[in-house]
Amino acid sequence: MNILKNKQRPSLGQHIYDLRMQHDITQEELCKKLSVTRRTITYYELEAKKIPLDFAQKLARAFNVEIKTFLNGKHHEPESKPVNALPKKLKRFLELPKEDQRYVIRTIDALADKSKKT
Repeated sequence: MNILKNKQRPSLGQHIYDLRMQHDITQEELCKKLSVTRRTITYYELEAKKIPLDFAQKLARAFNVEIKTFLNGKHHEPESKPVNALPKKLKRFLELPKEDQRYVIRTIDALADKSKKT
């Protein structure tokens, strides 16, 4: 899910989300790494709270990027996710309740059908 609506430079919250997706980590995993609650990460991604500089530095270190690069919202996005991320995604999918699994499958089917039409 990309919460960025336009192609301008991403907001800092969007940048955090993008980096998480690029590194294939969940909010929960990032929280553990930074010793904060999931709510904290959610607030920052949705920009409900401003990110203090010391926390921005922790985020930059967590994603292994320079603080200047992190604050400017610039990062290298790979063309596609590595194939080795698929087993992790599948494991997470299988841990979902059956109803949520069916929802994910319906969503994938709908997206596949949509892409066939275009």
